[in-house]
Amino acid sequence: MQNFITKTMKKIVLFLSFFVFVCEISAAQVGIAAKSGNDAVLLFGKKYYFHTVKKGETLLIISNIYNISQKEIVFANREIINSIKEGMVLKIPVIDGQNATRDEMNRTKRYTHFTIPKGQTLYDVSKKFNISVEEMLRENPELRSNHIEGKKIKIPIYAPKGLKREDSNFYYHSVESQQTLFSIARQYAMDMKDILRYNPEVKKGLKSGQTLKIPKIKSDTYVLTIGSDGKLIPVISPLFLRDSTVPPCDQFRYDSKIVFQIVLFLPLFLNDNYNIASRDDSEKEKNDEQHFANNSKKFYDFYEGLLFALDDLRKEGLSVDLLVFDTEKDNDKIREILQKPELAKVDLIIGPIYSNNMKIASEFAKEHKINIISPLSQNDELLKDNPFVFQIVPSEETQIEEQCRYFASLPNKSIVVIHNGSKEETDRVEIMRRKLVKSFSSNDSTKEVIFKEINYKTQGFSGVEDAFSVGLDNIIYISSTNEVFVSSLLTSLNKLTKTYSLTVYGSETWEKFENVEFNCYKNLNVHYFSPVFVDFKSRNVYNFVSNYRLFYKTEPSMFSFYGYDISYYFLNALRRYGKNFQFCLSPNDVTPNRVGLQTEFNFRRVEELGGFENFHIFVVKYNDEMSLIREKK
Repeated sequence: MQNFITKTMKKIVLFLSFFVFVCEISAAQVGIAAKSGNDAVLLFGKKYYFHTVKKGETLLIISNIYNISQKEIVFANREIINSIKEGMVLKIPVIDGQNATRDEMNRTKRYTHFTIPKGQTLYDVSKKFNISVEEMLRENPELRSNHIEGKKIKIPIYAPKGLKREDSNFYYHSVESQQTLFSIARQYAMDMKDILRYNPEVKKGLKSGQTLKIPKIKSDTYVLTIGSDGKLIPVISPLFLRDSTVPPCDQFRYDSKIVFQIVLFLPLFLNDNYNIASRDDSEKEKNDEQHFANNSKKFYDFYEGLLFALDDLRKEGLSVDLLVFDTEKDNDKIREILQKPELAKVDLIIGPIYSNNMKIASEFAKEHKINIISPLSQNDELLKDNPFVFQIVPSEETQIEEQCRYFASLPNKSIVVIHNGSKEETDRVEIMRRKLVKSFSSNDSTKEVIFKEINYKTQGFSGVEDAFSVGLDNIIYISSTNEVFVSSLLTSLNKLTKTYSLTVYGSETWEKFENVEFNCYKNLNVHYFSPVFVDFKSRNVYNFVSNYRLFYKTEPSMFSFYGYDISYYFLNALRRYGKNFQFCLSPNDVTPNRVGLQTEFNFRRVEELGGFENFHIFVVKYNDEMSLIREKK
């Protein structure tokens, strides 16, 4: 049976649309002395705080300090539209019910405590608790040193007027007029998602007088801290473990007497495939896929890759019992399989593949505290409120966020995003716009960034050319996957390469295009973002492909690589840390197999009590020989 190797996926002003600003006289123009942020001043009938911009402060940081939107600050200070500079005096509008009672809040504030995990910055912590970096430094001056990891810091909680009562688990808050979900979360130093989890009715909007349950966030809900010796220490919460005999990460020791029980759920459609295999050869189609029912060939490839990993691990001394179940695509069949009593005590579940099946299995895994791997789904909804789910393929929004982080790291940026007006493309661009603003605001090296969006359907190619800047590297992101449109656009862009410096970023689906000339890819320095990449010059990849061909008499597909990488990584995690390895993994994990043949594993929790999402993406580009190579980020 013939198969093929699946190709691997192929000065500056941040332009913010703040509408039209009404001209207002600044504090400097009327001779008002800058006062501290907690003193309100009446100016032309309106109350303002005055804030002197300190070194390193961004608009986002200042907005967090005063619990007010960036747009409201810009409306009051039109001179900062283009840039914000150290020493500027800004007017901060006083808004009743939002930041007008800040003096009172300061007098009644309490504290919660938080240990900074490895890999997190002060900015990450400030976003988690909706406070500014400046405020954290004021409350914790020891953070001004270079070493912050493992430090236990105070996070101020501003006791609101709306606090009705509390018990051991919750505050009970009565919503006041003009309060927002953000302002309430700010008062309790917590994430808005935590409030929504316990008050789902808030999704329909807040109402004055409504009572909210506000969970008390305790320090033991955070999964990692850093010990005095620099080692990761898991914080074991009853949510995850009820057996106090389970050893923490650095105390687990594997020996050959331990046999890990692994369950694999795949839609193999065994009966249908058996019937196809039993047919006379004359009845079979030439197309390989016709040898497999229900498009199931890729799942057999996944299984074959997994078996290769098991063989390698057994040679390294790991003992595994593998239980394989054919789930087809049937929810009832999943439920029937999960009734088997032996499944409640297994060490790891891989699969199922489809989201509906995965939802059922992940609930079972949560009930029995078993880590479960979602191999191919991009549905991050399954990660919410389930700390045992690992998602391998980043969701589309996470991929866009990582792309924006990459763009924010580039110097001298002029970013031009081109779309063709379809809903799918405009939705993607809207996510990118939000993520770009977030990425640039958190990048201290970013001073100015040009960002322009072109709707090709209404503006045409002349609109594209007008967006380019001479003397800067124009970063062009094309959101379309339509071959006709992309081919035509790249051909037109190629004619401008002698006038402008152009670098194009697109989708891995372009790798399948057949009508784009080689010079376009070369001259436009075309890049792709992809969650997977196979370097066929790698010795490990070469050995895998050679052995796979020898054993299966066919070529490995992308799914074969997935099967190998996923099983090799997680079974090594079991051997290294034991069944409860979820407490021990981090983006800085030193496990040698974190970088697989096709996939790199960098997991982070989507929320404190949620599951893990792999957020790594590759940046790949064409070299002069038209081979795809990985670009170092």
